[in-house]
Amino acid sequence: MTVNQRRGLYGVIVGFIINLVCDLILGVNVEVYKGIATFNVLWMIDVFFVPFGVGYVTSRIYGVKGGRYVACLPPLLLRPLSYLYLHYIAHPMGDFFLQLNLYYWGPMLILVVESANFGGIIGEVMAGVLGKKPQKKTELSV
Repeated sequence: MTVNQRRGLYGVIVGFIINLVCDLILGVNVEVYKGIATFNVLWMIDVFFVPFGVGYVTSRIYGVKGGRYVACLPPLLLRPLSYLYLHYIAHPMGDFFLQLNLYYWGPMLILVVESANFGGIIGEVMAGVLGKKPQKKTELSV
């Protein structure tokens, strides 16, 4: 495993943990649709600001070009796991599909991943990896 792969793995793990802890603290289930009552301030924080911060942190830990792509992984891994948890463990019986349909969950997944992507772009800019030109290797002749 190369250094960049290790940093990417650490970044994804740290971002996943931050995202999970923030979800638990806020107490919001992005996957559950409760009508217009779904869209409140905590929901907006959990959909837009938490993934932005997670993407920023993940990209900064990764620290090389491509951090904006690695920043999308923590929410992209967490949202399906959260869905499976809610479907099979939290609501094993009952009409959970009426609370969560894929027509709602798909756009929510896209919003969360795009927020993380924006955070990843800002993280790359702040780390200074965008705009750098690769250095040319020169041979020294003796």
